[in-house]
Amino acid sequence: PLFLLFPHPLLFPLISTFLLAIAAVPLFYLTRRIYSGRFSCIIVAVYLLAPSIHGINLYNFSAICFVPLFFFLCWYGLVSERWKVYLIAGLCLILVREDIAPLAVMIGLYGLLWSGKNTGKMRSCHILLMALGILFFLLSTIILIPSLSSDASLSSQYSRDLVSNFSLYSEQRLELFWKTFAP
Repeated sequence: PLFLLFPHPLLFPLISTFLLAIAAVPLFYLTRRIYSGRFSCIIVAVYLLAPSIHGINLYNFSAICFVPLFFFLCWYGLVSERWKVYLIAGLCLILVREDIAPLAVMIGLYGLLWSGKNTGKMRSCHILLMALGILFFLLSTIILIPSLSSDASLSSQYSRDLVSNFSLYSEQRLELFWKTFAP
């Protein structure tokens, strides 16, 4: 609907840039609760200058641009014990892509087992986030993706891609590592 209002080719790169940049705000508040204000600014600067964040922005618009915002909001909700922020950001994180749902499950598991934020509503939110993450991951990978793909099974689709790209990853691992993290 936004493209109908502003039909310009730069709309999606601008949205992507905005989403990646606005994620620095919850990151700052998250790190400020844990560290000092000066160190929080350094962490935010490192995030904003990270080559991997710029790499997301260089190519076509992707759902991955939503991940840092929802991830940092989810952690901020966990650390600050704001269960509504935690749960809404966690649910949005789950809905970004099927391979991001396990990340939300791990955040819920961390909150349940190690964070010490297990009182009342937060404990229920951890369990709900984990259950919804597992449910969405299984539903999307076992039912939705195979039914919408041309292949008969999910395993053949993913294994074909993995096998075809395996030699690239095994032979050029250092080069890929350098290109990912070099300035």
